[in-house]
Amino acid sequence: MLPPMLSKQRWKGIGGLILIGLIQTACFLGLMTLAKDQLGYEQFSFDLGITSIVLAAIFGLAAARYCERYFAERMAQAYICELRNTVYKHTLALPVSDEALNRGGTLLRLTGDMTPIRNWMVQGIAPLLVLGIWLLAAFIALSQIHWTLLVTAFIPLAFAVLGNFYLGKGLYYSTVSVRRERGRLINATNERLALFKLIRLFNQSGKEQRKFSRSADRLKTRQMRKAHASSLIRGFNEAILLISVLVIVMQGLNLSQAGLIAETYIPILLVASLYLVNQLRRLSRLYELWTLKKVSEDKLGAFLQRDIVGQQSKRRLPKKAFKVESKGMAVKQRFGSITCVIREQDRLLLRGDQGAGKSSFMEALAGLAPITKGKLRFCGRRSSSIHPAIWAQTVSLISPELPLLKGTLSSNLFYGARKRSEEFTEQVLATTGLQAYCSDEGNELKIGERGADLPSNLRFRVQLARALLRRPKLLLIDSDVALKSPDIRNMLVDVFNRFDGAIVIAEELEELIALTNGEIKVSASDDAKPSNVVEFPRGINHELA
Repeated sequence: MLPPMLSKQRWKGIGGLILIGLIQTACFLGLMTLAKDQLGYEQFSFDLGITSIVLAAIFGLAAARYCERYFAERMAQAYICELRNTVYKHTLALPVSDEALNRGGTLLRLTGDMTPIRNWMVQGIAPLLVLGIWLLAAFIALSQIHWTLLVTAFIPLAFAVLGNFYLGKGLYYSTVSVRRERGRLINATNERLALFKLIRLFNQSGKEQRKFSRSADRLKTRQMRKAHASSLIRGFNEAILLISVLVIVMQGLNLSQAGLIAETYIPILLVASLYLVNQLRRLSRLYELWTLKKVSEDKLGAFLQRDIVGQQSKRRLPKKAFKVESKGMAVKQRFGSITCVIREQDRLLLRGDQGAGKSSFMEALAGLAPITKGKLRFCGRRSSSIHPAIWAQTVSLISPELPLLKGTLSSNLFYGARKRSEEFTEQVLATTGLQAYCSDEGNELKIGERGADLPSNLRFRVQLARALLRRPKLLLIDSDVALKSPDIRNMLVDVFNRFDGAIVIAEELEELIALTNGEIKVSASDDAKPSNVVEFPRGINHELA
């Protein structure tokens, strides 16, 4: 759910706007009263005292107008900041497989949806409170002059409410259509620009430009429909506003000619009407702003209702021998049922044909793929009851699908590290051969976008060091082109012998076969028989120290 727009923190702003409305009303009524008194005299006088009062009232109106906008903007930006944090926090809690992530396209649209909410608070709520007090005072004044003036003012107001309701429905649906088409355009553009090298290689710039132009034309058509609905509302409200002023002035003239009100009220009605017309134009967009805000709230609310990863208790795993149990675990359209046991200090080989789902199985063990069948337990506790923070501390995955961060080597190595020990860090750097890249902070290794600028061997070393620094209990090593290097294979032999925890690797390396004590078979078929750990002679394990 969205955070409340008028929470306790924002009631101060509401109170300030009401106070501003009272000040503006008092200044305006003071000017009208002064004008009425002057018109009642046979000889007009405008001395220094009256001039000072008039100037004070004018500056009071100007200052109140400034405070109105400032307080409204401050209140709106505080709410938008809270809403933005709520949306991003919810985004980080979504499952990795959620389609709403789509490389940030949904988040981009939702951020754009916050602008109508800000406009509603600044250009809707603030004028409604301030000018609402003005209108209340004006209606009271009209009733004091003559009751028919009040009735005359209410008749156009009733037509305004009815007309805005029906026109606003059209604006709502056209706005939803625009947002949907804009979302398609953003998603399509993100997907195409991700294939920029392919487009350039096959010289398809013209084709892609035509596709984009067709999508842009469809968006333009829907934007024009929205503009048509918005223009109808503005034109209708302008007509109602001018008609209201006209009928009030005409009724005032009729009452004056009939001798029911004094002639001095006519100039007051004219001056007040001309001044209020400009102010009330701000209220003429009230329903339009509310409609746009409603569309945004509906979309944001629907996003915040998406299922998130369970945030269960942060209790640590039971203090007993580490064990991972997979009982018929499967991920739909990725791999079939797998039953296996991974114990503390196991060295297991993941086997299966290409496309059988070895990488998906590792992602499921790391909590990055949704388990659609079977059970997965850590130390006897079901994975569905484990907090993501505990899961991330327990399992580390090394995969080409997990990119490096743009920045320095240190920012990558210690990303998510629970503890920082100089001695342990030196041991990990020595094991992975990264000491030479961390010797001088001024010349520390810089890493580009996703680590694509690094050689595969160096990129793998950084990923391995990053995983080891988290001190996991289960290390998962997926297939990587870097594993074809003799240096990398020798380094993994050292890690296999010294790492104090379980390791599962998806690459059949001769140097490591002798160190493995079992294998896990993976099949893409859901009908495949459950795979079990096959026992082999154990390798030698020492603590990574």
